Amino acid sequence: MQKEDKLFLLLLQIHSDGDFYWKLKTFPEEKDEHGYRMDEVCIYLKNPTEGDIRKILFQIADEFAESFDGKEYYIDLKDKYVQEFKDEHNISRLLKYGEFYKEYGNQSLSVHFIPYVTKTIKIHNTNEIKEIGQFDVKYCNLL
Repeated sequence: MQKEDKLFLLLLQIHSDGDFYWKLKTFPEEKDEHGYRMDEVCIYLKNPTEGDIRKILFQIADEFAESFDGKEYYIDLKDKYVQEFKDEHNISRLLKYGEFYKEYGNQSLSVHFIPYVTKTIKIHNTNEIKEIGQFDVKYCNLL
């Protein structure tokens, strides 16, 4: 009997006051049917390890920080949160930006891990992170 893969959806949701543009590099931006940028990005994970999750989260944090033109930021990521994703239905980690927050309002990023069950998903693999890709289907069709 072949072992069944554990599939997860990594859902990134941007929360901002006003017109904020996340300069995505590793993870392509999503657009709705009218061509407008969406505030969600969906990433597919197949049998992710703790190291995979940690690498992804810090990559996301770095790219999010670069969107603020080098403003300082902090990420509160503890080992237990990385471990708990295996048992919980989702995890939300909030990335907040100090000086930018004081001046412009709440700009943050929520990260959710959602178990995803399906037999057929097409993936675009990346070279930097093993077994990582983006869903070919639209966000609204996943949940």
